[in-house]
Amino acid sequence: MDIFGGAPRVLGYPRPMVVQCGSNATLKCQIGGDPRPDVVWERKNIQILSEGRYKISEDGKAYLLTICGVTPQDVGQYICKARNSIGETYAAASLKVEGEVSEGQQGGPTQADAGVHNGTMPLGNLENGELVGQLNGYVNGQQTTARNANGTESRGQSNGECVNKPANIGAVDKRIPLDEDLGRMSLPANDAARFLIKPISLRVDRGEDAAFSCKLWGTPLPEVVWEKDGKKLSDIFESAHYSVSSQDGSWFQLKIFRTRVPDKGVYTCRAANCHGQAIAGAVLLVEPVPERGESKKSSSNQWSPKQGRGSSGSGRHNLLRYVEEPSENAAKVKKFAVSEGKHAKFRCFVTGKPKPEIIWKKDGVPLEAGRRHHIFEDREGYYTLKVLYSKVQDSGLYVCAASNALGNTLSAVQLSVKEPPVMIVEPRDDVVVECYTGEEVHLQCELSRSTGAVRWYKDGVVVEEEEQEEKEEKEKEEEEEKEKEKEKEERQEDCCHVRLTCEGPYRRLSVRRAGPQDAGEYVCDTDGDSVFFQLHVAEPPVRIVSPEDSEVELTLLALERLELTCVLSRPGAPVRWHRDGLEVEEGPGLVLEVDGARRRLVVPAVSTGDSGEYVCDTQDDCVAFLVTVAARKISVRKGLGDQETFERETASFEVELSHADVEGVWQKDGIRVKPNNQWRVSANGLVHGLTLSNLTLEDTGTIVFSAEGVRTSARLAVKETPVSIVKKLADVRVEEGSPVTLECEFSRQNVEVKWLKGTVELKPGKNCRIYSMGRKRYCQILEASLANAGTYRCDTADISTTCSLEVYEHVLELVHELEDLCVQEDQNAVFMCEVSLEDVAGEWWKDGHRIRPTSTVKTRTE
Repeated sequence: MDIFGGAPRVLGYPRPMVVQCGSNATLKCQIGGDPRPDVVWERKNIQILSEGRYKISEDGKAYLLTICGVTPQDVGQYICKARNSIGETYAAASLKVEGEVSEGQQGGPTQADAGVHNGTMPLGNLENGELVGQLNGYVNGQQTTARNANGTESRGQSNGECVNKPANIGAVDKRIPLDEDLGRMSLPANDAARFLIKPISLRVDRGEDAAFSCKLWGTPLPEVVWEKDGKKLSDIFESAHYSVSSQDGSWFQLKIFRTRVPDKGVYTCRAANCHGQAIAGAVLLVEPVPERGESKKSSSNQWSPKQGRGSSGSGRHNLLRYVEEPSENAAKVKKFAVSEGKHAKFRCFVTGKPKPEIIWKKDGVPLEAGRRHHIFEDREGYYTLKVLYSKVQDSGLYVCAASNALGNTLSAVQLSVKEPPVMIVEPRDDVVVECYTGEEVHLQCELSRSTGAVRWYKDGVVVEEEEQEEKEEKEKEEEEEKEKEKEKEERQEDCCHVRLTCEGPYRRLSVRRAGPQDAGEYVCDTDGDSVFFQLHVAEPPVRIVSPEDSEVELTLLALERLELTCVLSRPGAPVRWHRDGLEVEEGPGLVLEVDGARRRLVVPAVSTGDSGEYVCDTQDDCVAFLVTVAARKISVRKGLGDQETFERETASFEVELSHADVEGVWQKDGIRVKPNNQWRVSANGLVHGLTLSNLTLEDTGTIVFSAEGVRTSARLAVKETPVSIVKKLADVRVEEGSPVTLECEFSRQNVEVKWLKGTVELKPGKNCRIYSMGRKRYCQILEASLANAGTYRCDTADISTTCSLEVYEHVLELVHELEDLCVQEDQNAVFMCEVSLEDVAGEWWKDGHRIRPTSTVKTRTE
C-alpha cells in the first residue's frame, strides 16, 4: 500500500554528473505515483522540450534527460518535476562540464545537491543499543563523510562502495559562501525569482548551530519560505529552535540553534514573486558526538519516551539496560542483557537518499518477522526489532544492516538472556482505567518479591521519588497548621495530587482528584518487567440530584401556576425539556429558567391542554413529571337576559360567575366577538360584561357567553327609532285662485304618510301635488278655490299633524282713479284707471250712458 496516498514520490534520485565537454550526458530519475504522474524537466525555471540537443524519454518508472554534445553553457542544476491529481514532487541534480571553464567558476558556486534532490548514502549508528550510525553520500558535488559508532570513517565512492578508514570524530565539514564569489556572478536578465547564491550543505556536531545562507534576485524582491523534508519548519520545530532573517534586501538566512540528531535532513528554500519561483536545497548532517562527561552506559533510571510500546500490541514489555563495548571491528561489540521471558528491543535510526533497505541478522542469519520477532518502522523513523519473551537461545549477535545505491553501513549488538530479577505478578496484561474528573485513581502492581524496586513513568516521563518526598514534607507541615484547616486541606490535595506508596509486594500510584491533565499512559517498570496502564479521565455524568424519584405526579387546577424544578450535579450543564416526546421552546406561555444548578420550567397559567408528560433530560440522567390539569367547576350565578332597544341606542349584557380569573368567550350568532369601538368586552372579578353601542337593525341576534363548560345566552332585538314631527303643518290663509303649499318635517326619511282633508284622503291630481324631499313632506294646491278651504292632516301610523286652509274671495278696489282732462279741439283725450285685480271686466260710462267702442272711441285693458 502506498503510504503517501498515491502522490508522486521519488524512487531513485538523479546523480550529479561530471562529463567531458562535447560528450553526451544523461540524467535519470525514478518516480512512482498513482495515478501515473506527468513529468517535466526544467532548467532555470524554463521547461526543457524534447528537441535539438535535448532528448526526453522514459523507461517504466525511469525518466531520462539526455543532452547531446554538452558545452560549458549546459552547466547548472536540472530539476525533474512530477505531478498528478493527488500531489507533486521534484528532484534535482547538477551537471558539470570538464575541459573548459564551467558556469560554476564564472558565476559563483554551483551546487550538486544530493539531499532531497540527488540522494545520499544511508546514515546511522547505534548508541546504548540503538542504531544511529551514518555513512556517506554526495553533497554539493563533493564526497561527504560520516562516522560509524566504531570510530571509523566511511567514504562514499561514485560507484556506491564503502571503504572504512580511521576517522577523527571531532572533524566537521562546513562550507560558507565567499563574498568574492558574488562579484563573479552575472545578474539575471529578467525579473523572475532566481538564486544568485544557493544554500550550501553542512555537517555539524550535535549541539552546534547551523546556518544556511542564500542570495536572491527578482523584481519585486521574492518572498522566501524554508522547509525541511518537504514540511514547513513551523510544523516540526518550536519557534525558539530556529530563526529566519534577511540582510541587504537580497541575502536570506536560516539558522538552527543547538542542532539535534533529528534535525538532519534536506532543507529547501522556496523563493517566489509575481514573475515566477525558484527552489534550491541543501543537506544538513548532524554528528551524534557524545557530550562531555556523558556516560555511554544507559542509566537504569533513564527511559526515553521513544522506548515506549511498539506496534506489536503485547501486554508485557521489557525496558532494557544496555552495556556498551568496543565496536565489532575491534572484536568487541555493544552488549546488553535481558531477563528470560522479557522483551528485547533494538532501535536503529538510519537516514539516506534513496531510502535505505534494512536487514536484521542474528549470528549472520537474516531474521524474518514472526510471532516472536516483530520488525517495523515506528512513527519517529526508527527501525525496530523486538524479540518477544526472550529465551536463552535468543542470545547472540544482532546486526542491523542498511544499504542503498550509494553505499551501506551496519551496527551490531550482543544480546545475552538471563534470569529475570523481578517479575510483575499482577496485572499480567495492560490495563485500561477509566474515571471521572475529581475521582481518586489507584494504579497498583504486585511484584514477585516484596523488596523489588519499581519506577513509574507517565507518557515517557519518570515520576521521581524525590518529588514524592517533597510532597510528604509539605503534607507534614500543613498538618501542623490546625488553625487553618480549609487551607490545609486544599494545599494537601494540591501537594499530594500524585502519591507513590509501597506495601509489601504491592506498588501503588494514586492520583487524587484526577483531571484531564492526568490522562495518559502510565508504566510500572522493574529492571526485568513492566506493565502499562492507560488512564482515561472523562467529565462526570450530569445527574439530577432533586427530585430523587424518576417520575413525579402533579395535579393542578386550570389557571394555576405550574413550576417544575430540577437540581443538577453540575451547575453549568445544559438540559433539554420535552413534553410528550417533543422538545419544548420558550414562549409567552412557557418560561425556561436557569438558576445555578437549578433548571425550571414555568407555565404561569395552565389550562387543560397543558396536561402531559414533561421530561428534564441531561443526556446522562432524566426525570419525568406527569402533569394533570383539571378543569374548575364553574357555575353561572347571574345569566344573560333578553333586551329590546332602538337604533343608535346602547345595550349592555352582564354575567356573574362563581369563580374569578375565568377566561370567557362572547359570541353573537355563533361568531366570536372581537372587541372594537362598538363592541367592548370587560372582566372584573366575577362579573363579565359586553357593551354594544350605536346599534343598528343588523345587530339584532343571539348573544352567548361561555367559559370552562358553562354557557348562557340572551336575545337582542333592535327596532327602528319612533317617528317624531320635527316641523308641524302651519295654518294658511290665501286668496281665492292663489297657489297653496302645505309643508311638514319628520325625524326619519323613510316615513310613509297620508294627506287628508277632513276624513278624505287626498290623491295627486291636476290641481293637487303630493311629494317628499328627504324628511319633508309636501301637499301643493295650484289654484285655491273656496271649495279647497278646510282642515288638512299629514298622518303616519304613529303620529300626525294638522292645519287649516282659509280661502277668501277677491276684493276689487280702485288703485288709481280717473282724472279730469282739459284738451283742445281735435286733440286726443285719454282716461286711465287701475284696479287691484287682474282680468276684471270693466265698462266705461258717459253721463249715465254706456260707451261703446267706435272709430273715434276705443277701450283697452292692460
